[in-house]
Amino acid sequence: NTISHECKDLIYTFGLISILLFTMLTGRGAEVMLTLVDDIAHRRRWTKLVDGIESVVFWLFIFIVCIAICTFIYALQFVLENNVSFYNVEFGEMLWFVFITITTVGLGDYYLPYHRLDYFTTFLFPFILFTSYMLLYAFAFKVVHYLTKILTNDDKCSLEDILREQRYTDMESMTTTESKERTEEKSDEDFA
Repeated sequence: NTISHECKDLIYTFGLISILLFTMLTGRGAEVMLTLVDDIAHRRRWTKLVDGIESVVFWLFIFIVCIAICTFIYALQFVLENNVSFYNVEFGEMLWFVFITITTVGLGDYYLPYHRLDYFTTFLFPFILFTSYMLLYAFAFKVVHYLTKILTNDDKCSLEDILREQRYTDMESMTTTESKERTEEKSDEDFA
């Protein structure tokens, strides 16, 4: 029951690609979520939720609530699957499983049983994890943003400024690339 080197290479390659795609997707999802929440906070004049230590604490609170909800859902699934009462559920172990799964530590001491697929493990659990990862990324982004603001003493360093600067840089590089391509095409036409 050995696996060939080619098969291992294929698994490693697709594993790396899937991790990169997943990271890109959750990062982009967190960016969109942050932009929407910050926009709502700006409209309601809750500016402290957009910037500063209050925004970090807010997203930490949201992340902790997410962990609590995930723990409850996992406990509920355990109760329904094993036909036991909530008194027999060890919430500490369930909380540990949820925490190491959401933070992607995954020590291997706890895992979902793979011997059968059901609705929870196939559809609901990945959706919950994806949402949790986005909240973790949002919290991490706010922490990095806050620390950057403190360490650089830059009061004009907001998510909107960063996104606007990124869009401007992207558009500027696209314009420069298109301009170079047109110049090269014109040179080729003049040469011919």
